[in-house]
Amino acid sequence: MHITGRSPTLYRWSPVPVSLPRTVVIDPGDASLFEFYIRETGVWLDVVSPTSFFSETVPRLALHDPVLFSACLSYAARIQALTGAIDKAQGEMYGSRAIAALLDKLSSRSSTAGASAKHDDVLSATVVILRMAEQFSEMQEDMRCHLMGASSLFARNPDHAFDGAVAFWVYKRQSIRMAVLNEEPCEMDMPDAVTDADMGCSPGGLMRTTPVSDEAWANRATYLFARACTVCWDTTIEETARDAMLTDLSRLLGQWHDSLPDTYQPWARYQLPDDPFPTLRYISTWHVVGWQYYYGAKVLVGLYKRPEHMNVLSMSRYMESEVLQPTRILCGITMNSPAFGSTINGTALISWLGQVFSGKDEQTRLITFLQDFMHKTKWPNETCCDRLRRIWSGESRSWVQ
Repeated sequence: MHITGRSPTLYRWSPVPVSLPRTVVIDPGDASLFEFYIRETGVWLDVVSPTSFFSETVPRLALHDPVLFSACLSYAARIQALTGAIDKAQGEMYGSRAIAALLDKLSSRSSTAGASAKHDDVLSATVVILRMAEQFSEMQEDMRCHLMGASSLFARNPDHAFDGAVAFWVYKRQSIRMAVLNEEPCEMDMPDAVTDADMGCSPGGLMRTTPVSDEAWANRATYLFARACTVCWDTTIEETARDAMLTDLSRLLGQWHDSLPDTYQPWARYQLPDDPFPTLRYISTWHVVGWQYYYGAKVLVGLYKRPEHMNVLSMSRYMESEVLQPTRILCGITMNSPAFGSTINGTALISWLGQVFSGKDEQTRLITFLQDFMHKTKWPNETCCDRLRRIWSGESRSWVQ
């Protein structure tokens, strides 16, 4: 898991100043949507950003950049159209306007020498914002256009993935969601600017305990979970190599857990009598995200590294300790987070991992949560619910069928 390259400090970021003049919004419809972005939808992207990059820095940049401004309006309009606050045609108009503005920017960028280095920071924020809006579609309707665009952007400009680290990690969480929903690899494809040192790993793959910013621990867990997706679901990996990688991941997960700062401990932990899942609450959203990926990776490793030739009792004990119990904790963390952004970050994880539940209480609690959350927020969970029902009923043996 060693990644070579330079060793910058990537956890704080200051945007490259833009030269375009600052504008003042005079259209009341645009103003309403921009306010909604600042107060609501931008915050959802800031789950691992103590500096509130998307809800504070991006709006300031957007007043200097019409393409970024259009992306913010498109994202806000998408949500308001889904909830009925504005009509569907109006929402689509804002979406079309944002795409046209982005295409124009890309066209001028490709023909203007030196423009790339100056504006890629704004461009990356634009693309991941548009991808966030795109995610509010069920899987069969999701074309992943902006996800592929973000992947191409970061691959072409590795230095930019360092400069715009907040946007980069949003893109990786967006990539992880699709990897989980489709049981497919999620290589970190990190640029050379992101190194083992940044992830807290020594060249030998050991998790280092050097003090870093609080949100960096969530990024480390993101890195480990992405690796787990690839190790478990890359069909080109030979089984002996996969087993060695799973062992390495298990060790790194243990080191991540044992080296966490005290800030990552929950401020409340209890279990209600009628709830099969525990309630865990944390001070910050990046604590929630870090634990989501830790427990998700732990369960994936547990499932794909099950020992062979166990008797029934031993296998039952193994599944309870290594799979079921951490899945219950993950469900409890995700379902009880008051922040929309950290809740949606965990929905794909608890949907996929919910396959392991055989108890009616656990199944009912999970499916009810996913449906209620979808109806309340319009986050697309219907495909996941259908898959879980088919698996639990025995109709399907595979999540991806």
